Amino acid sequence: MKKRIEAEVAGLKVVLFTEESEEYIGALAKELENKARSFMFSGAGAGLDKALLMCALDSLDNEKKLRKENEALRRRLEEKGEN
Repeated sequence: MKKRIEAEVAGLKVVLFTEESEEYIGALAKELENKARSFMFSGAGAGLDKALLMCALDSLDNEKKLRKENEALRRRLEEKGEN
């Protein structure tokens, strides 16, 4: 059952409805804040909004690459199973 959890990232609060634990969501929020701050202070000159956008793009990029890698591994396993 989904529950209401409030998360905060760099002073921005959001309410989520999720089955995940409050501790898990809190850890994600902390990780996101740390990553955003690293973008802000990396010399990119990004403010919080741009840093969070960069985090989102980075996460989507990583997810897409992992899905592609996962699919390639799945195909290799299927090929080995056929031999």
